[in-house]
Amino acid sequence: MNRVNKVASGFLASLVMLSLCACGPANKGSETTCGDYLKMSSSKQKKTIETIFKENNRSPGKDEVSKVAGMVVSGCSFVDEEQTLDYFFK
Repeated sequence: MNRVNKVASGFLASLVMLSLCACGPANKGSETTCGDYLKMSSSKQKKTIETIFKENNRSPGKDEVSKVAGMVVSGCSFVDEEQTLDYFFK
């Protein structure tokens, strides 16, 4: 590999790593912590709630997902930030 290819490869690898780091908290379903959940955008919070419903073999409507996402935000304000969301779905 010549020098230009090495530099280009290194630059591309850096871009990939940077884009992965900039994604914010990951959606881990019911294993998502309250701290991570509260840092998510509203749309990511809803996707996390949808994932939790799927983990529990449920198919909620959009209204139910929105309501539950809001309730989890409220619930997370009363527990430790390391508490996982499964706490609210037992």
